[in-house]
Amino acid sequence: MNDSGFAPEAARTPAPGLGVIIIMEKDPSGAVLREVAAIRPEGAEYVAGAWTDRSELTLVLTAPGDVEDWAFEAIFDHYDTAALGAASVAERDGMANPAWEVRAPFADPSEIEALTNDLIRRHKAELSDVFAVIADKRGEYEAGGPS
Repeated sequence: MNDSGFAPEAARTPAPGLGVIIIMEKDPSGAVLREVAAIRPEGAEYVAGAWTDRSELTLVLTAPGDVEDWAFEAIFDHYDTAALGAASVAERDGMANPAWEVRAPFADPSEIEALTNDLIRRHKAELSDVFAVIADKRGEYEAGGPS
């Protein structure tokens, strides 16, 4: 736990196959107020963090498993953040694998589960496309990246 009482992302990352995401409400200072939803989306292993301020859902989406060093930059280079259709997508530093902080507005808390499922579905599809594109680029990235 950190000073806010909120476990670091690594501690919140669901184990593959566990499949439960707890979405917490945070106040503007980042303090956790309460649990908003507990959902079991397909692809929970792609989520490294989830919270809301009651008007915007924030997910930290990542690649599950171990991403090889050469692929880390290649994934960021080829990932199309527009594919998520979210209001805001930013690369997230300091994670073991490539990660993006995704923010999407919602009007009613009952929309959170469907919104989470949609964002994960889009993220999984985009990562699948990225892995297909970079599959033959290992040598290029091990040699210092694309020219």
